[in-house]
Amino acid sequence: MPGTSGILSPFGKIDGLYFNNSREPNDFEFNFKQDLSRIMKEEGVEYIEIECDNKEDYYKLIDKLSEFNKNCITVSGTSKNKYNVILENTTEEDSVD
Repeated sequence: MPGTSGILSPFGKIDGLYFNNSREPNDFEFNFKQDLSRIMKEEGVEYIEIECDNKEDYYKLIDKLSEFNKNCITVSGTSKNKYNVILENTTEEDSVD
């Protein structure tokens, strides 16, 4: 959410939950993930991570994953009695713009 106050102005222009599509300053996310990886290895914890040698590759991969999720995965439907997940493989003909 933009800002630390949790308040949004109806006059501000935002892109999703961000003010624009630029990366966070000082590459915080990439550095944080590296620190997390180091700590997990020191503690002997096994987990799934995205491994990249540099921040450019990391952010490129994150962008590709985000685009894949936006364009290829659709989840819809809920039920009070039973939780249903329906996976559908759509084609260009099925898509509505």
